[in-house]
Amino acid sequence: MAVIRGNGHGIWSGWIWLVIVLAGLQFLAGISPVQGAAVEYARGTATPLNLQYESSDPAVTFFFTYSDDILVFQNLEVSDDPRYPMGLYAYHIREDRTELIPGTADDEHGANIMGTKIQGDRIVWGRMFPDDVFHIYNSTTGTERVVPDATAWGALKTYHQQIGNITIDKVERANPAIDGDRLVWTQGFSTATNHPDTDLYMMNLTTGEVIAISKAPGRQECPSISGRYIVWEDTRNGTENPDIYLYDLVTREERAICTDPSYQRYPVVSGDYVVWMDFRNDHDASQVYLYHIPTGTETVLTGNLMVRHELPFISGSRVAFPKCIPYAIDPRGICQGFLYDIGTGTYTSLPETKASQVIWGISGDRILYSEENDTGRQMYLFTLENRTPARPVPATTEMARNTSSLPTTDTPVTGTSPAGKSPGFDLLPCIIAVSLAGLLPLCRRDR
Repeated sequence: MAVIRGNGHGIWSGWIWLVIVLAGLQFLAGISPVQGAAVEYARGTATPLNLQYESSDPAVTFFFTYSDDILVFQNLEVSDDPRYPMGLYAYHIREDRTELIPGTADDEHGANIMGTKIQGDRIVWGRMFPDDVFHIYNSTTGTERVVPDATAWGALKTYHQQIGNITIDKVERANPAIDGDRLVWTQGFSTATNHPDTDLYMMNLTTGEVIAISKAPGRQECPSISGRYIVWEDTRNGTENPDIYLYDLVTREERAICTDPSYQRYPVVSGDYVVWMDFRNDHDASQVYLYHIPTGTETVLTGNLMVRHELPFISGSRVAFPKCIPYAIDPRGICQGFLYDIGTGTYTSLPETKASQVIWGISGDRILYSEENDTGRQMYLFTLENRTPARPVPATTEMARNTSSLPTTDTPVTGTSPAGKSPGFDLLPCIIAVSLAGLLPLCRRDR
């Protein structure tokens, strides 16, 4: 075996390249995010969705939110047809029907798709610039409710900001989350300008009661609610150290979920589990963490530190998240969707693709995702079936550069694809070849 000698810089450069090579090989082999085992394709059916009035250009249609039978998207494309202005649209999957959500047609205020939530046939949305109310549109009855309204009662705090000799009193609300008859939100002053002090409030939509969930120092934001639990992102320990906190509506107690001295962001709760994005190992090596509330057990679902993981979603015992090539390796940020089954502790991947996959939501056994490249986007709804073993992606598969447009067929595509190419990772073979070429001289030096 050759012994590498020479100056320390050369040795460390060799090891760095070796780590990159191993990371590339792991991607190519379809290795699971933690366990190192080959990952199966998830068994199910991926059905293309052809949303009316939605542009196929990813730069035009801004974000999606999904739950059960409805997905909401914001179309920023100017239409020649006055019936279809820019605004928020709801696509009803079973009916294959798209409707403009009343009151969201583009104006000087606009609608905030990033703060839109769905539960059943109710769509909660607010203005792009923070307002003091939320709009709840019932897509079944075609009616709208604005909350909090005159019937609301309880603890409502007024926020103040001093500008010269002028004091401004105002309440602005953002980041709604809904579960049953309970609506949770962030409120404060200038919530859109990162004001250092915001609070968390909840309204009972049946009784109209409004209560404070947390008025701790710093910002309480990005709430999620499921059953008895509310979780949120909290900066009481420093604006550069957002943490995850939880409130139990049964015991009326608050507790910290994760206070690691780094960024923990975008928590989501479902039943007894919480997932979030964690940046304790660098922003280009973000991970997904899982927390079991009754036992206080924290688990990292994505242990590969040479891979970037994006926003996770959870529904019941399933966690969906994208695994992406770090921007330092490929600036295109190419991703593939993965699923983790909490009950079995197993990983599967979404169907093979030549494009980059983006996950927009999971509800029960259905995952909404898109396949995207620089010129197009195709939305899919993947319905899970009973999983059966599928062949892993081989490490020696040649990567093909994607130069074709995305599929637009209406024919369902099954998820049990044969072994094939990983999505769009065509630069990795070049990286590996260059890396190995750089290592060879080091291995030959001073034998």
